[in-house]
Amino acid sequence: MTLRVATVGLDLMADALRSQGVSPLSVDWTPPGGGDPRDVALLLRAYGDARIDDANRAAIDSLLAARPLLVDAGPAGELVPGLGGRLLLHAGPAIDPERMCVPQRLALAGASVLEGWAGSLGEGLALLDGGGVSVAPAHSLGAAGAMTGVISPAMAVWHVRDEVSGTEAFTPFNDGGGESFWLG
Repeated sequence: MTLRVATVGLDLMADALRSQGVSPLSVDWTPPGGGDPRDVALLLRAYGDARIDDANRAAIDSLLAARPLLVDAGPAGELVPGLGGRLLLHAGPAIDPERMCVPQRLALAGASVLEGWAGSLGEGLALLDGGGVSVAPAHSLGAAGAMTGVISPAMAVWHVRDEVSGTEAFTPFNDGGGESFWLG
């Protein structure tokens, strides 16, 4: 009979078996919530909760029923209600600029340069840290940006309306790969 061994999330064990001539089936696995008991408790509370299943189903149904219509395109400062002055929108939840990841901070600094508020990324970072520009989550004004996406008043955005719900939204033009604002 041939020995068959499976290891679950233990590279050290699999390596030790290989060194002894055994070819284990290695299953890539980590404990839910990284094994943190508080996170595991939250996951257990949510697992099988009909409210979560119902909310997910409603969200998918809304996405499938949506009929987006392109309404306009132009500078965000002219199209996004509430975007004006030295306000920059960012992807993600509300967060203090000093707590943002470096790519997000650099994208905001770059937007400050684009707007003419700063002459360099360093000056843009100083404006950000000194309160010379305000930041807000893009979703707070009905907009969305990808990854470290930033929307500033001069940036071009699409204006879309869902013909089913009437919801209106704004998103920047994709400025491509490489050194672009949506990638920081």
